[in-house]
Amino acid sequence: MKSQNGVLMMSVTEFCEKYYFPDCSYRLRNNTLLSYQYTYKNHVMPYFADMRLCDVAPIDIRKWQNQLIADGYKDTYLKKLHAFLSRIFDYALRYFKLAQNPCVLAGSIGRHCSNSKSEIWTLEEFSRIVDAIPEIEFKTQVSLLFWSGIRRGELYGLQWQDFDNKTGELRIARNYQRIKGEMVIHLPKTEAGIRTITLPRAMCEMLVNYRNLCRASCNKDFIFVWTKRKLEQAIENACKITDVKRIRVHDLRHSHASLLINMNQDIASISKRLGHSSISMTLDTYTHVYESADTKIANALDRLSQDSACSRSA
Repeated sequence: MKSQNGVLMMSVTEFCEKYYFPDCSYRLRNNTLLSYQYTYKNHVMPYFADMRLCDVAPIDIRKWQNQLIADGYKDTYLKKLHAFLSRIFDYALRYFKLAQNPCVLAGSIGRHCSNSKSEIWTLEEFSRIVDAIPEIEFKTQVSLLFWSGIRRGELYGLQWQDFDNKTGELRIARNYQRIKGEMVIHLPKTEAGIRTITLPRAMCEMLVNYRNLCRASCNKDFIFVWTKRKLEQAIENACKITDVKRIRVHDLRHSHASLLINMNQDIASISKRLGHSSISMTLDTYTHVYESADTKIANALDRLSQDSACSRSA
């Protein structure tokens, strides 16, 4: 039976504009809110705009899903789109007594991001790329991302006061973003994101050399100047020169995590270094890397057991 609640009789667009997005504006970061609005405008509104909220049925969700699949979107993106639409109906269910969430009844689509394998660089590939980048600024940025595992926003949020060359410690306490051309500085999303990590000595020396070259005198100066495309372009050019596969800037973080896992570092230390909110998040994100590392451990144990058997027989 259709609800007689006036709010639920609204169209999906009217409900979102009057209730959902205004409420989100107090609870989400600006860039997240803009992302939600973009998703709604391009992927939800064209299909559900004129439908009344209370009339949307699981079969409507199913048809919408099928159209997205036919449009050729990747599984990870399909998953995100479905999760976004489900949030809208969850909001109506919780605060306006919508009878049910049709997205839940329709079932999800796509594959969770953590189940997909990220492209990474090995240490050898990274070294070739860095050697092929002529600009000290981008050479230093790529190196710091690879050796620290910090996020891109965290990289551009760094100030010289966050770096202690004597101890090799780097304090991550800010997240830099550009929203509609304006600089926005946030705290990391979780308490775990505010952290101190130790850098390899060679990376420390590179930072000191970079500071001397750019003549930074104020400790509150940002270490790097944000550029919209120049870092990606530097990486792309180096990939063409070296014939190393192109990866995203964020994949440098995955490359760092994979390096640590293959070095058999303990999961708790890796999770803390990456600023993950929980160890389970680290395990979920890098399951495929751990599977590969476990095979290496098994091979090492085989060699150890064979050596032990040989020594006993001797």
